[in-house]
Amino acid sequence: MRLSDGRRLWFAEYGVADGTPLLWFPGLPGCSRHAHPADVDVTRRCGVRLICVERPGFGISDFKPGRRLLDYPADVAELANSLGLARFCIAGVSGGGPALLACAHELPERVIAVGMIGCGGPPDAPGAMDGMARGRTRFMALFRHAPGLAAVLMRASGLQRNPERFYRMMVAGLCESDLQRVMEPSVWAQRILDVREAMQQGPRGFAWEIHTLLSPWGFALRDIQVPVELWHGEDDRSTPISMGRHLAAAIPHCNARFLPGEGHFLCYDHFEEILNVMKAHASA
Repeated sequence: MRLSDGRRLWFAEYGVADGTPLLWFPGLPGCSRHAHPADVDVTRRCGVRLICVERPGFGISDFKPGRRLLDYPADVAELANSLGLARFCIAGVSGGGPALLACAHELPERVIAVGMIGCGGPPDAPGAMDGMARGRTRFMALFRHAPGLAAVLMRASGLQRNPERFYRMMVAGLCESDLQRVMEPSVWAQRILDVREAMQQGPRGFAWEIHTLLSPWGFALRDIQVPVELWHGEDDRSTPISMGRHLAAAIPHCNARFLPGEGHFLCYDHFEEILNVMKAHASA
């Protein structure tokens, strides 16, 4: 669709056309065409209309220079208007978490409930980075303070041309259960395709997204009044369990599940449960 400022916003739909609408926010890097983590049959079986939404600069969704985290809910509201959705649930994984919370904060009259699966929390929370894999932390300062330079260096290093090399850097240091999952041939092929699709415009969108998430968010978690359902693996080294526990403690209406022995990719095994929980909120 075309947004009111002329930018393209790309989305893809899965599941049942007249099913319960659920807007899905992919992680990083994430695109809409390969964002659902499990077989599409699960979405159909649950009777859900899963609408995967890209963020600016990913896939073919146009980059928005200088955007802040709180700018994104306006894009989501325009998309919902175009789809005829007065109220809807939202859910997503990993780096999609801050965008989910921004929408919950800015659109409380429209967002019924939020589902967060292994999602990141505020970077300034106590112990937020404790236990995070080195592959995720070593360039944080560069993304936070010089996202433009980070994008230039990513382009110069050829990461856009070699998505497999880029993704190997991202999964370095993950827990054993995550490595076993992501190294399954079908999953690995899908993840590389995700990266290729998401980064087709180049690394600028990725670099600015990280910068946005590491900058002050512009709202307090205690002010979120929308119900939040949270799933977080205790062995997660991408978004450490400390982030999940902080979110659960700081968000007033948060129902948290901390899963022993599970890591960042728990959505593969819990996708049907997640869809059913979100559908129950929409039907209440």
